[in-house]
Amino acid sequence: MKRKHTLTVLKALADETRLELLNLLHERPCYGEELAVQLKITPSTVSFHLNKLEHAGIVHRRKEQYYMLYALNDSLLGLRLRDLVSFSDELALVHDSRLEAYRRKVLSSFMRGGRLKQLPTQKKKRLIVLDHFAQRFTPGRTYAEAEVDAEIAQGYDDYCTIRRELVDEGYFTREHQRYIRTQPEGTLAHAASWHRSTPAQSDPGNSNMESYKDIKTRYKQTPPTSGVYQIRNTQTGRILLGSSLNLHGPWNKHRFALSTGVHSNKELQKDWNELGPDAFVFEVLETVKVDPDVNMSVALETLEKSWTAKLDPYGANGYNRFNVVKRIREA
Repeated sequence: MKRKHTLTVLKALADETRLELLNLLHERPCYGEELAVQLKITPSTVSFHLNKLEHAGIVHRRKEQYYMLYALNDSLLGLRLRDLVSFSDELALVHDSRLEAYRRKVLSSFMRGGRLKQLPTQKKKRLIVLDHFAQRFTPGRTYAEAEVDAEIAQGYDDYCTIRRELVDEGYFTREHQRYIRTQPEGTLAHAASWHRSTPAQSDPGNSNMESYKDIKTRYKQTPPTSGVYQIRNTQTGRILLGSSLNLHGPWNKHRFALSTGVHSNKELQKDWNELGPDAFVFEVLETVKVDPDVNMSVALETLEKSWTAKLDPYGANGYNRFNVVKRIREA
């Protein structure tokens, strides 16, 4: 049934007098005057309520000489409640239409000339933008990391962030710097899925469900991982040794600088240009355990000195340019 018709039927049934009329008509068809006598109400009142029931399609009437005979619409009253409220396809169509309009609005706000101005911070809008980038790739096909970066870079400079989030959101699976485009869930379904999982839509009785606000708070309260890392040339073995108070940041920043040809380390930039990004890997060598009684900067500097002495990342061994600890901090 159509949603509007269902509402009309339910409203028509939500009256005690009409239910009494239906109960009498359930036994046999009756004239209006006869119903008025049985219920001890005026004929005009009976006529009013029968008109409501007829408008909803619950009863029908036919004229017999000078009187109207009313009877039940068995085809409608024979429906189960499940059948009465089964208009999910119509709702889904309306819902999808609204989401499609919302998708176009988001893309028009954040895209100009086919390029992304900035990545939205709101999760639902972010998913729409990510899905837009995912549409550039063929489901089931395997891509080299350089191919993924090159395709994304046509629409946004910070391709590393887009690529990482495409993996995090399930648009790609990653194996050894090879990326496989998964079967798309689609903008509408994916955005709607997120919308249903937000706190406003969550089941209040489900105490085990963690809200987005809780996840965000937990993320902010989680201290960043500090430690020593290396960027290793897999073909020559040369390394760039560095350290960071937040190990989530260095690789993306180095890759972005190298890919745009503006990295401060000229030797590393030269090898990157010649061998390509697939020849380099980012590896965490050791992390510093968080201790409120320890100065993290001092602990990190000590750890980096230890690895510098162990690996000697200079000359033929590496890209570091000075035989001193030169810290690289990405907060």
